[in-house]
Formats: sequence, C-alpha cells, structure tokens
Amino acid sequence: MENNMNLLDYQNYVEKLASQQSTSTEKDRLLLSVLGLNGEAGECADLVKKHIYHGKPLDKNSLILEAGDVMWYMAFLCNTLGVTIQEVVDKNVEKLQDRYKTGKFNYDEFMKKENAKSTDS
Repeated sequence: MENNMNLLDYQNYVEKLASQQSTSTEKDRLLLSVLGLNGEAGECADLVKKHIYHGKPLDKNSLILEAGDVMWYMAFLCNTLGVTIQEVVDKNVEKLQDRYKTGKFNYDEFMKKENAKSTDS
C-alpha cells in the first residue's frame, strides 16, 4: 500500500495515535518527545554499529522503520511546540545558510561558529 501523506497530514495523524497519558500535560508531551527521539535514534545507531563493528549486513529495512519512528517523535515534538515540521526545516535551512555562506561545508566557517559558541558560555 503506497501512501503519499504530506508532512502536515502526518503531524495530524501522529497526534491521533498518541495515548491519553502522553498528551495529558505539556511535561508529558515534552518528555515523551525527547525520550522517544533519543530511544529511536539509539536503535538506529545500534543497527549501524552492528553493521560496522560486528560485520552484520546493513538491515536497511529495519533502519528505515526506525527512522520512521524518529519521525513520529519529531512530529509529536513539533505538535507539542505548536510548529509544523516544515517550519522546523525552514529554520534549519536558514541557520545553515547563515553558517555556510558558500552553500557547502567549510571547516573555517564551522569553526568560526563553534568558537563563537564557546566564548558565549
């Protein structure tokens, strides 16, 4: 079954799947979002670790399914923050365009931003 759900429809779909317990307070929503993101990202990392360091074939299907779980928690976090996934993407592109003026990774530009962060602390 092929599904061409757009990101906003996906966010709405995610909201319908969230349990009552996970949506009862903002604290619950935030905790579920960030703990879920970390847990699912860890599962992605474990699949890659087993491929790189344990010699297992890369299980692309499992990695895709885990990436989908990461997306679920990301959509839930966006819902909690009252923003769309598209807004997050747009803000990220804006940040990256500011960081990398040439449109490509540049070590000097990266280090300039990193050094500025460390002096702000």
